[in-house]
Amino acid sequence: MASLYNLEIVTPDCKFFDGQTEMCIVRTTEGDVGILYDHEPLVAPVSIGKIRIRKDGEFVSAACAGGFLTVDEDRVVIVTDAAEWAEEIDIDRAKIHMNVLKNVLIVAMTRKLMWQEPTLRLQKQSTDFVLLDMIRTIKLSIKRGCCRMTF
Repeated sequence: MASLYNLEIVTPDCKFFDGQTEMCIVRTTEGDVGILYDHEPLVAPVSIGKIRIRKDGEFVSAACAGGFLTVDEDRVVIVTDAAEWAEEIDIDRAKIHMNVLKNVLIVAMTRKLMWQEPTLRLQKQSTDFVLLDMIRTIKLSIKRGCCRMTF
């Protein structure tokens, strides 16, 4: 039997997972990282992707919307914007939500291009900050789209 360690996956809404596990595989910005018991201490940014958790010899998967992970002596904590078990994802709902957010992003980009007229340069500079903030919010919503969708 493999040695176990405590894994916590925390989202802004709840503690998504908290339990003993044999192994987890997480996608970081540098690639996939497999974590077993007694892993070297680590702090790493987590990319959008899946988290695979091995418990009782079998893997379960969850979607993750990015965040970071910390590895201590006998504990791993993953803090993420959103997480959802693979079997609970409603694909049709996610596709609809993604298309809505893409359309909003297209509108925002179109408005930004309209402000690039030479006569409106001063106004453009002040609205760029608003548009950039709006685009960042939309991109974050797309990242979270498969995990938290409300209409």
